[in-house]
Amino acid sequence: MGEGIQANVFVGVVIEQKLQEALDACDPYNERFFRRKDPQYLMVSKSGEKNIIGKRLGRTVDVADLDNIVLNIISILKKICPDFSFSKEQFSVFTEISIG
Repeated sequence: MGEGIQANVFVGVVIEQKLQEALDACDPYNERFFRRKDPQYLMVSKSGEKNIIGKRLGRTVDVADLDNIVLNIISILKKICPDFSFSKEQFSVFTEISIG
């Protein structure tokens, strides 16, 4: 039997075409930072028609921690796509809902 409806906070950036190209061209060693579904690193999620890369944070998050979380995500993204530029203003907070 499923667990019902679950909602999580997801902080991330929309994957536009240039970012997708950079992710596709990343060093295979660095794919572990976003393709393994390891909560320590990044995950790809969907919001409507858009793919987002970022972190699933659980049901709640302290607003005071958001700045550090975004900086951590940017740090990981720079390992994956060292030639790609990121700014904190590109990031959003999403609600991720699953029914199971």
